[in-house]
Amino acid sequence: VLIGCGSELEPGSAPPQAQSPLEAALQSASREYQVPVGVLKAVGYVETRLSPTPNLESVSGGVGVMQLVRRGEIDRLGEAMRLTGATEGKLRVDGAANVRGSAAVLRQLFEQSQASEAALDGRESGDWYQAVSNYPGFDSATGSADYAADVFLALEKGFSVNGITQLPSASRWRVHAPVASSRRDAVLEYPGGAGWVASPNFTAGRSTYEFVVIHTMQGSYSGTMSWFQNTAAQVSAH
Repeated sequence: VLIGCGSELEPGSAPPQAQSPLEAALQSASREYQVPVGVLKAVGYVETRLSPTPNLESVSGGVGVMQLVRRGEIDRLGEAMRLTGATEGKLRVDGAANVRGSAAVLRQLFEQSQASEAALDGRESGDWYQAVSNYPGFDSATGSADYAADVFLALEKGFSVNGITQLPSASRWRVHAPVASSRRDAVLEYPGGAGWVASPNFTAGRSTYEFVVIHTMQGSYSGTMSWFQNTAAQVSAH
């Protein structure tokens, strides 16, 4: 006779997620490069929802779970190779190496910011605002600010996805942000809302319509906005 004991799940509840191996990689990279682990997690969350898929690549040039970008003059992937000694192939397929490369790049960006603003404290998550805004390499200052806001709002709200959990964490990022980014919810009609921004990449077309097409975008909301506003990209939705 087999006798089992234990507690049943409450009706409608989901089984707990197993912890992702990336959790250990995030903690290790945070210690090695002195980047707040919450900032690392939030960047990965905004970029790919911390997807463990190997060789993940976006149309905007981002590679891996942390989307180390190679686009035009911006080469975060090359910087990660130089700073960590990892090969491009390893950064593409190894999630832990990609996380470590991202941490190294963020540390470099923070030190560049600190060179012009010595009061920045690497232990304070909010003081990483400028480094985070520079991380994706957007041409648009607005897009960069929106990206950083996405990251720090995710950190404030907390999240649990793909076996990685980040508890809600407040910081002073708003003191570094433009007013429109720091008060995003206040200037829209409802919390979490998104404003309409037209793309310059279009030609005059029909005035009547039969269908509405909803596109699924890769990467972050702010990255999509920046790509659509880039005239060199010639990207538009229709």
